Amino acid sequence: MSFEEDYEDVLLSIESAIMGFYQADPSLIDTEVDTVFTWLVKYYQAKSQGRKSSYPQPKGTSANLLLKVQEICDIFVGENSLIVNQEKGEIQLPVKIRTYSEMVECLQRLKSSVKLWTKKDGRQGYLNFVSRFIK
Repeated sequence: MSFEEDYEDVLLSIESAIMGFYQADPSLIDTEVDTVFTWLVKYYQAKSQGRKSSYPQPKGTSANLLLKVQEICDIFVGENSLIVNQEKGEIQLPVKIRTYSEMVECLQRLKSSVKLWTKKDGRQGYLNFVSRFIK
């Protein structure tokens, strides 16, 4: 299996969160997404080494996007659970838990995609590319 197939759940969930944010705020640009991925890579690298990250927190739009994306990432590393409210009852959905190192690999893969599509198609190249697949 390819990396993308092995981690499709993680990659798709993160990109879906980004697309939801992008739909709500069409002024979002690829560099803000890249800033979020950079921060999260540093954050989960530190956690995998049992220490706190001292990397500076993003500001503005990137900070707001970070909250959405980190919430998804935390579900996959087991620091948050995915609970769906179905008819006033709560259901906890099972998620395959990933290591911090695996999360770093996923984020680095997405970060390289941002770099590729930004270089190819400009400041919203990545966002426009992903929006063709995730509505």
